[in-house]
This record gives sequence, structure tokens and C-alpha cells, in this order.
Amino acid sequence: IGSISLNPSGDGTPYILVAQAGGTYISFQCCDVQDEDADGSVGLKMTTPVHHPLASSRMRSRIVTSEILGGLHGTYNGEPCDSLIVVATLDGTLMLVHGDETLWSFQVDHQLFSIAKLDLNDDGEEEVIACAWDGQTYMVNQRKQSVRFQFEDSVSAFTAGKYGVSPSNNMPALIYVTYNNRIYVYYDIMLPSFPIRSFLEKTEQHPETSTLLSQFPIDSNNKRHLADLYSFCLYGIPSDLMENEEAEVQADT
Repeated sequence: IGSISLNPSGDGTPYILVAQAGGTYISFQCCDVQDEDADGSVGLKMTTPVHHPLASSRMRSRIVTSEILGGLHGTYNGEPCDSLIVVATLDGTLMLVHGDETLWSFQVDHQLFSIAKLDLNDDGEEEVIACAWDGQTYMVNQRKQSVRFQFEDSVSAFTAGKYGVSPSNNMPALIYVTYNNRIYVYYDIMLPSFPIRSFLEKTEQHPETSTLLSQFPIDSNNKRHLADLYSFCLYGIPSDLMENEEAEVQADT
């Protein structure tokens, strides 16, 4: 068994997630029916455990340890979702999962031992924060875009979240505990431009783009035509094309 986490279901009943060796996990659903034990104590009744053999887990060792984190806020099939799951393995695999479906898999060359979630750009979608024993830290958004940095020391424990750095002021923070009995807190961690967008994507978001493109005899839905147009506007006619045109003119004369 690796770590244990909670994940909400469609009806609001929580699932208990238990990480298993090899990058798989088991889920238990907590029922509303209360079950009285022999000693008179009352607790929630548990359903039969369900094993989730993720497809990518077949390609790795079954003895490698795993970590799991549920309740990740994001989107699934274009709809808001608060039940995404993150699975990390000691051999450096990070997976975003929904049920039995692996949405993406991210491979690194460091041993991941701790994962957390944090909204780094305040857009409502939580990013995955993964830390390795040697201090290498990865921040991965739900589009599989990543940022990483090297913490200065080996890490024995790691977490991330919003913590009260000052009274009544919770800030996004990364917290490291080292083997030298030191605790490091990095707070006010924000990445306002975390998503990586191409020039074409940025221009599509501009309100005047469609109006300006209508003045040119091109198909605005053709990415290749748009790229050629923007290249001409930014850099002019390529030198090799100019030489070819000059050669054709000389040949005609």
C-alpha cells in the first residue's frame, strides 16, 4: 500500500483511494448506511473494493511503490470535474486518471515520492505538484505542460497548498522538509502565464483578428495559410523566394 486519498463520486459520496504497487489503485465507496460493530460503535459501511488496473501500469515493475491523490479540480470531456485522480510512481511516472481511464502519462528521470495539488494561476483548475527525493520539483497542468526547478537539498517530506503565512491571509505555498531537520516554506507561488499557447492561438483570441483576416483572400481556417500570412507580416518575403522570383523575372526578359 502506498498513500490513501479521498475522491468524490457523482452523488457526493466519497471514495477511499488506496495506491497499489506498480501504479494501480483500489477504491472503496463509503455508503450512507451506518453499520454497528460488535462493540456498539457505529461507522460508515464500506463497499467491496474495486481494483483499477491502469493500462500504463502493465509496462512497469509490479513492486515499484505508488502515491495517489484524488479530488483534483479540472475538466473532463469539456465539463467541470472535481474527481480527477493523480497517480505517481517511484520510477518517475506521473499519471492523470479518471476512473480506469488514463488521460495522460508523464515520465521523468527522478524518483517521485510525494504529490500535491495547487491552483497556480487562479483559473479554477488545479495543477499537479510532484517532488522527488533529490529535490527536483515538477509543476504539471492538465494540458500536460510542465515547469520544473531544483530544490537545494534532499527532501524527506513535501506538501503544497494554501497556508496562512500571516493572519487571515492564506497563500499558495510549497513546503519542504530536509534530512537536516530544516523546514523551508516558499509562499505566494503563482504562475500567471502557465499555459503555453502558440502565436496562432493567441491571435485567435484577439477580437479584431477575424475582421482583419477577412480582408485577405485566404482560408482563415487553414493553419498553414495563416502561418504563411503571419510570417510575411512579421518577416517579409523569404530571401530564397525573392531570389526565385528575381530569377523568373530575368528569365522572362
